Amino acid sequence: MVRKLSFWIGCLLIITGILSIAMDKGSESPKEKMGEKMQLSGRAIEFKMEMRKLWEDQIAWTRNYIISALAGLEDTDTVAKRLLKNQDNIGEALNPYCQERSKEFAMLFREYIISATEAVAAAKVGKAEDMEKARGKWRKSADDIAVLLSESSSRWSKKQCADMLYKNIELTMGQCTSRIKKDWAADIDYYDQGHSHMLIFADFFSEGLIWKFSDKFK
Repeated sequence: MVRKLSFWIGCLLIITGILSIAMDKGSESPKEKMGEKMQLSGRAIEFKMEMRKLWEDQIAWTRNYIISALAGLEDTDTVAKRLLKNQDNIGEALNPYCQERSKEFAMLFREYIISATEAVAAAKVGKAEDMEKARGKWRKSADDIAVLLSESSSRWSKKQCADMLYKNIELTMGQCTSRIKKDWAADIDYYDQGHSHMLIFADFFSEGLIWKFSDKFK
């Protein structure tokens, strides 16, 4: 009787141990993943905030350019130069972490902005064929950036990157066409949406680099 009781107690302990291990394994993975996603070093947080500042500059100077270009203001070229300089600033911010690609990023972002200015100019003239051509060039520039991003970090897929940039194009052109129509409420709404979207992109961008170069953000 005692031997049987000992046998069943042993079985119960073994089963309890197996269940305990299984539960631990099942709970560790999500926690580890959550920690991996949410816990950032001070240096990583600083980089994330720097990217937010630079991409907010992007949306602000793009806004200024749209206003100046459509109104034919004298500061249009000066604003365009400041907007392009922001792409160089982004490249410089990336340099400590991915020096081999920081210049390529800056170059492609400059091409993206040049395409944007051409699309604004075409919209101002109002020729549908020219607008479509300019928009196609802009989207092609977005595709080139998406390829570079997807090759730079496994955190980014080409489709994700392209969709984010296409959304930026859509919201930017929304501002442009709304101002041409003098639909000021729609213009402001497009800007607000674009601002929020750019902050999402800034985090998406910085987190992909932090993920890729995690050893440099410890």
